[in-house]
Amino acid sequence: MEQHSETPSVRCDIQLKAQSAILKTLLPALLKTIQEVTEFMIDVEDDEEIHAHIRELATETVIDEVISLLTRDQSRASRSNMVYDVDGIGIDTLIACYSELTPHKAHKWYAERIGADQERYTHLLRCLPEHIKW
Repeated sequence: MEQHSETPSVRCDIQLKAQSAILKTLLPALLKTIQEVTEFMIDVEDDEEIHAHIRELATETVIDEVISLLTRDQSRASRSNMVYDVDGIGIDTLIACYSELTPHKAHKWYAERIGADQERYTHLLRCLPEHIKW
């Protein structure tokens, strides 16, 4: 008798197409949104250290809001994915930082997720058909 999982697995070709579309369309829009929020908060007198801190705050806030929109969960994902020290003080979030959202690093992370090196992953993306037949 066949066993059915509670969460169906995603076909690899569909997963690759989703990743490709995210890298090409969604990620640039996300980075543009983060930049817009960053620019809203920075002051011309801020130094690079302050600018970097504000960019990370913008990144966390935008990601929290996108996750909230997609999951309809009002709790902040950055808080539920927080790393705490031995005293229970939040020291870092597991939400991706701005530098991890660059196209190169996102591409590398997707490749690692499917167990491929970047060259093999790029090849797999190029081999995707324009349309799949069910």
